[in-house]
Amino acid sequence: MYRLQFKMSSLLPRIAVVILLVCCLEATCAFVCQPDFCSTVDCAQFPTEKTCKGELVPNSSLCGCCSTCHIHIEEGGDCSVLLHSVLGPPLETSYHCAHNLRCIDGKCVQD
Repeated sequence: MYRLQFKMSSLLPRIAVVILLVCCLEATCAFVCQPDFCSTVDCAQFPTEKTCKGELVPNSSLCGCCSTCHIHIEEGGDCSVLLHSVLGPPLETSYHCAHNLRCIDGKCVQD
């Protein structure tokens, strides 16, 4: 009679993938904004109309609790700072190429 045998070494990669997927799912669920989350956030460190040197966007921080400042970079301006916004921690101030401009090779240029 033919018996199917599983080797433990062939199961380990599959088990590892399942564990990794479960961990990713848990991490994703951890970022859900709870209804009372904003009551725990201190918006004092965020920009105000007086301190923002760009466009103050209300309720645009994480979970929409505080205002953030969007600074528009004009054509030809250095937009390499955009990389810092993506790689770094969430910022109170973000940089964007002005309307109809895109960041290409570190400069804001026409679309």
